[in-house]
Amino acid sequence: MQQPERPAAPRIGELDALRGLAALSVFLGHILQTILGGYEHTWLVRLIRTTPLAAAVTGTEAVRFFFVLSGFVLALSYLRRPGQVAPFLVRRVLRIYPAYLAAVVVGFLGASALYHGAVPGRPAAFNLFWQAPPSATDVLEHVGMSVPQERNLYVPTIWSLVVEMRMSLALPLIMAVITAWPAWRILVLAVALSLGEDTWNQLHGGQPFDLACPTVYYTGMFIVGILLALRRDQLVASWSRLSRRVKIELLAAAWLAYTYPHWYFPHVGWLHPWWVNEWMLVIGSAIIIILAQSSPRLGAFLRRRPLVFLGQVSYSLYLWHVVVILAVGHSLRNRISDWQLAGLAVLLVPPVSWLSYRYIEVPFMRLGRTIAERMAAPRMGTNQAG
Repeated sequence: MQQPERPAAPRIGELDALRGLAALSVFLGHILQTILGGYEHTWLVRLIRTTPLAAAVTGTEAVRFFFVLSGFVLALSYLRRPGQVAPFLVRRVLRIYPAYLAAVVVGFLGASALYHGAVPGRPAAFNLFWQAPPSATDVLEHVGMSVPQERNLYVPTIWSLVVEMRMSLALPLIMAVITAWPAWRILVLAVALSLGEDTWNQLHGGQPFDLACPTVYYTGMFIVGILLALRRDQLVASWSRLSRRVKIELLAAAWLAYTYPHWYFPHVGWLHPWWVNEWMLVIGSAIIIILAQSSPRLGAFLRRRPLVFLGQVSYSLYLWHVVVILAVGHSLRNRISDWQLAGLAVLLVPPVSWLSYRYIEVPFMRLGRTIAERMAAPRMGTNQAG
């Protein structure tokens, strides 16, 4: 019997655009940290840092948003092919690892060939990286995606990709455990993982689970995304019926929650215990993800061509931007000013990101789909025969 044609995996353009905007905020934040650090105390930067405008330059919040969004998108993908664990894992590995490895190799080469001492006048965040050629231990840790944070000195953004790879590999198991749970139990698990990891870290300094602790912590946010995916149809249907005014109010509330640590009396410590800050932005992220799919106006805005492009290259933009900054900064050293280096970064990072997307990401995504389909074909044939 001829097998029915499998539908292509749907792309939710609104969510791609949100991922792209989050990656852009990480890029702009790193420009401030690694190039324009001397301007942190100017009135304009202080205005941005201490208002909801901080969303444009804040890497911390963006990375947490990535984890919630990844849980959502990957759970939707897995729900389309329940039980196909091996094909899912193949697609995920080939989605993340090839571009990751390419950036690591370039980072190693840059540190070996371009570093000639700290660049005078550059911020400490710039001179922290590429201080020595990689050792054999560095190579093994990076290739094996087991890099301790204190030795993540070649491609600084890869720590979150290591965490995401581990969470991706664990997703089928997580889904098998929680799919039938009520929402409240899933939320309790998510919060418990984050609180439990932080408590352990406070008591034991992460030992003996230094590599696993960040993964456990962020898995709580990943699980929130999974919960949104499990309830997506109900949430989108109910939110679509809300009035335009209510949707605007929800978007404003989400933005304020997402940037809560920056604007709400940021120097009053008791208002900002870590778990309040973290879970306020998780709540804001969850609202934005559902609202983007239930508001036609917001969805239309996010599907505009520049944002579509930004979403397409978001992974490579996130992965490569610091490598480009370091390569240009160490090549030209003090022959260019801070603002000139920032301008070159803005000019060079988009085409580098596109090249990585076009010639690394796309071919390996196609390969992953091909292998996954071949792995799934025998199962489909068996099911039809039954």
